[in-house]
Amino acid sequence: MLLASQTMKSLKSLIMDMQFDLLKYIMILMVKSSDGATTLARAVSVCSVFMKVAEDADILKAVSFDNVSVTYRYELFQQTNGLLYRCAQVGNEAARYLLAKIVLVSSSQLLPRITKSEPKQILWGRRHAMYEVRHIKIPRDDAMAAAFMPHFLPDQACSTRGLGQTGLLHWELVRKFLYQCTTLDFTEMHPHLNRYIDYFTERQSQCNHILHCVINKMCHHAYRVRASEQVSMEHVRLVRERFREKIQYFRDRRQSRQRNQVGRIPEANEEQGFASVDFTEREFYLQLNSSAVYNLYACMGDFESDRWEVGLQFEECRINAIACFDHVFP
Repeated sequence: MLLASQTMKSLKSLIMDMQFDLLKYIMILMVKSSDGATTLARAVSVCSVFMKVAEDADILKAVSFDNVSVTYRYELFQQTNGLLYRCAQVGNEAARYLLAKIVLVSSSQLLPRITKSEPKQILWGRRHAMYEVRHIKIPRDDAMAAAFMPHFLPDQACSTRGLGQTGLLHWELVRKFLYQCTTLDFTEMHPHLNRYIDYFTERQSQCNHILHCVINKMCHHAYRVRASEQVSMEHVRLVRERFREKIQYFRDRRQSRQRNQVGRIPEANEEQGFASVDFTEREFYLQLNSSAVYNLYACMGDFESDRWEVGLQFEECRINAIACFDHVFP
C-alpha cells in the first residue's frame, strides 16, 4: 500500500511538472481514441491538472464520442456544464450530433401530451409492424429539461456563448442530425422528431402537417432499408452455408473413394488430363463449383441492387425532409 501511494504521488508530480504543450499533445492523443470521452471524464476526476488542460478548445474539439450512447439515462447529458455540451460549443461535430438527439428527446419530455404508455405509430393510414418497438422512456419530472432547452433558443444561445464558441440553436442541431443520421438512428429518433415538430411549430398548421408527412415518409423508407439489409445478409448467409455443405459433401465422397481404391490412384499430368478413374467425379465437382459460385454471386447481386434502390429512395426522402425543414426553420 505504501509503495502504491508513493508511486501515485510520483506520477502526479511528474504530470504537474510537464510543460503545457506536451501535456496538451498527450491528452489530444488520448481523447481521439474510441473511448476518448470516457477516458477524459475519468482523467479530470482524478487530477486537477487534467481538469485545467481539458478546458482547452483543441482538446474539446478532438474528443471522440464513438462509444457514447445517449439512448439510456439521457438526462445525464441535459447539462450545460457537461462535457458533451462544452465539446459541442467549440465545434466538435460528433458532440453536436449526439446533442441533437438530446434536444429531440428533451422536446418529447416537455410536450404535455406525453404519457407513460405510448400508442402505436400510424403511417400512411395503417399500422406498421416494425414501429411496435420500445422507445426511450420519458420520466415525468421535466425540471431538468425545462432548464436545459432554453439554451438552444436564439436569444439564450447567443448570450451564453463565450470566446471561440458558437451558439447552439436547436434547429441547426436537428438539421445536422437529418443530414448525417443512419437509418437505425433515424428510426430510433422518429417519435421524438414528430414531437419536436409539435413542440416548435403550431399544431394543425400547414408547415406542421408537411413536416410530419416528410418525416414519416423518410422513416418508412428507413425501415425498408433496414429490412432489405437484414434479408440480404440472411439470404447470403444461407446460400454460402448451402454452398459449403455441397462442396464438403463431394470432398468427403472423393476421399472415401480414394480410401476404398486398391493400390495408388494414378496421377494426372498435362498430357493425360484427369486420371480415368476419377474423371467423372472431378468433372462434376468442377461444374458444381462454378455453378454454385455463379448462383451465389447472382443472388448477392440481385439483393445488392434492391438494397441500393431502397437506399436511394431513402436519400431522396432525406433531401425532401431537409428542404421542408429549412423552409420552416430558415
